[in-house]
Amino acid sequence: MQDHFPWPPATAMPPIEARALARVFEAGPDGILVADADGRIVLANRRLAELFGYRCDELVNVSVDELVPDPSGAHHAAGRRRDGKHHPARATGSGRTVTGRRRDGSEFPVELSRSSVGEGALVIATVRDGSARRRGDSRRWQAAWRRGRAFERERIAGDIHDDVIQSIYAMGLGLIAMTNTEVSKEQALTTATQDLNAVIADLRAYMRYLRSPTARDETLLQTRLTSLVGHHSRASSWTVQVDADCEPREETERQIYLVAKELISNVERHAQAASGHVGITIRGGEARLVVRDDGIGFDPEHPGGHDLRAIAERVSHLRGELHVTSAPGSGTCVEVKFPLR
Repeated sequence: MQDHFPWPPATAMPPIEARALARVFEAGPDGILVADADGRIVLANRRLAELFGYRCDELVNVSVDELVPDPSGAHHAAGRRRDGKHHPARATGSGRTVTGRRRDGSEFPVELSRSSVGEGALVIATVRDGSARRRGDSRRWQAAWRRGRAFERERIAGDIHDDVIQSIYAMGLGLIAMTNTEVSKEQALTTATQDLNAVIADLRAYMRYLRSPTARDETLLQTRLTSLVGHHSRASSWTVQVDADCEPREETERQIYLVAKELISNVERHAQAASGHVGITIRGGEARLVVRDDGIGFDPEHPGGHDLRAIAERVSHLRGELHVTSAPGSGTCVEVKFPLR
């Protein structure tokens, strides 16, 4: 019994060159085999035997299909022999991942490269254990999945803050109005009920979005924004203008809406404005959102309650730009620009 093939095989190669070739063949880090036109092994190195759990002499005359089985049962024979005639083998390229089968029947991934030698009379193949690469691929996939999950959690938290919480805050303003003697309790209760229904609608819409992000909300952006300022306008009157030369993607439209909703809420909470304006332009591959009010303004260097960090984070995720123009007593203009994707 031998753990290597007798070397050299029948050849006219000078002994010195044959011994050198034998050392290279055996020292290879990958399994190497030579098969005849029928797919039976005539030569293999020690590394190949180790990979598949054989001794080298046991691999003599073993079919390559036994080591690298194909589901069709004919993959390796195809191209080598048809209609009783020999044909040149076809190269399979480099690094093709297939399933290898060890002597004990266990299977493992292998990277197989194969090419013809001597016009198809022989086939030489290198075989590398792909288990380590597959484990590495799995680890990279898991790391990417964890990063994606963390990003998704941040996005959902931002959506809840900018959408649902703002709706709840608007409802709270309605309840505060019940203490105003100029507003009847019946009117305030009716408004609060409407706002509560709006919150429920927002939650249902968001749950539908999470279940099917590609399901488009057919409500036009301008209609949604007009409805939005209608719910928020406790003390301010708003105008809405949308100018688009194309229909934005559903996710882009949603992000515009969420940023606008947060900015409108900031105006209602802090600006003490008599009026506000929301303008959206979608043109030339870019979306531009402007929210302007005539309120008390603030110092952008010391925003206080006008903290725009949540909006800045959302805009950053959109690869956009945020510009704030304001001064005490001079109102505020917030401009957001981001590319359409």
